[in-house]
Amino acid sequence: MSTKTVLVADDNHDNRYIIGQMLEVNGFKVIYARNGREAIEQVSAQRPSLVFMDLSMPEVDGWTATRTIKAEPAIAHTPIIAVTGHVTPADIQHASSVGCSDVLTKPFEYDDLIRKVRKLI
Repeated sequence: MSTKTVLVADDNHDNRYIIGQMLEVNGFKVIYARNGREAIEQVSAQRPSLVFMDLSMPEVDGWTATRTIKAEPAIAHTPIIAVTGHVTPADIQHASSVGCSDVLTKPFEYDDLIRKVRKLI
């Protein structure tokens, strides 16, 4: 079985590192993006099995990056988990409406992150 690749898109280095480590110890290959523009480029070029997308990032935010990815037929199938501190029901509905498959709210627990990954890939 081939190793699944997961993209972690977050402008905060510590958040990228923590999520990346959680994924790597579970056997996933992890690639990174520092903003939504890089996330779109990485999804197009690398075709990851899953994306963790911070919603509040510079250049292109996660909301826009998700909409852009979901509008491209070749990559629209890519599951995206929003990683966010935006936790109101309206925020969660908005994440779903732009194409997020699930939401991981900050702060999150290791078990929640892995459960969501296993559900989607």
